[in-house]
Amino acid sequence: MGKAENEISFFEGWYFKHQGEDGSVCLIPGINIGKNNKRYAFIQVITENASYMVNYLFEDFSKNDTGIRIKNSLFGNEGVKLDIKSVKLNLCGELEYGPLTPVGSDIMGPFRFFKMQCSHGVISMDHRVTGRLVLNDKEFRFTDGRGYIETDKGICFPERYFWIQCNDFGNKKLSIMAASAKIPILFGSFLGCICVVMFDGKEYRLASYKGARVQKCSENALEIKQGRYLFAAEVYEKNPQKLMAPEMGDMCRTIYESSANARFRFYDNKQLLFDAQSLRASFEYADESAYARNSVQID
Repeated sequence: MGKAENEISFFEGWYFKHQGEDGSVCLIPGINIGKNNKRYAFIQVITENASYMVNYLFEDFSKNDTGIRIKNSLFGNEGVKLDIKSVKLNLCGELEYGPLTPVGSDIMGPFRFFKMQCSHGVISMDHRVTGRLVLNDKEFRFTDGRGYIETDKGICFPERYFWIQCNDFGNKKLSIMAASAKIPILFGSFLGCICVVMFDGKEYRLASYKGARVQKCSENALEIKQGRYLFAAEVYEKNPQKLMAPEMGDMCRTIYESSANARFRFYDNKQLLFDAQSLRASFEYADESAYARNSVQID
């Protein structure tokens, strides 16, 4: 394990999303080193209608070039093998991935050289998923499903953030990940953003380090402008499921993730490149700041 994983107050987690004909299953394996050097591993599971968290001994976790193991479950670039048992959850099965679709370069850009509250990484924007899972006697089949993988590590999630991801657009060659967050810097903060759009084989990236500016960020919408490009996301119906997130190194903060109905538009020099909608966008919005509980317009 690396040096960072030996520091006090630290988390690292991976997000594996799978969409198939019977619904979505998202898996979050991770580790937490909290106060008093308390260490443990965990797996969180999210479906469209429920969520679960199972804790493990820290010694049950291992990581190498082929992937991550937590006790009897394996997570890697070629697929997952699951054997998760607890009082409320019994999840088993295997999924195989097709070729991954990585982004062109580190999503953090130059910010990867700075110590951040939370560092983000995208491992695959889109890939094929095949196989079968059984969750508490419910079968999830993935005949020609879609997958997505990302990772986070650091001390805590941002106080305020908007995150959305979707690659379920029928026959469209389209995959999207966008996020905006309140980033502490010196004695203040700024509203940063990262956005990757893969459309018809081309990657578009909007980010604070490329001059992007958040024009709107609320619990239902995100707009990012960068030069000739404008990205807009609107979120409609949601069905939030409870997740645990890090707060100063401890997994003690409650957030909510939805499989949501969302609309995405993307413009190049005011020309609409696409206007796409999906019922299966993964979405999170959190705001614990005192100055903004609902919608914030950025002039």
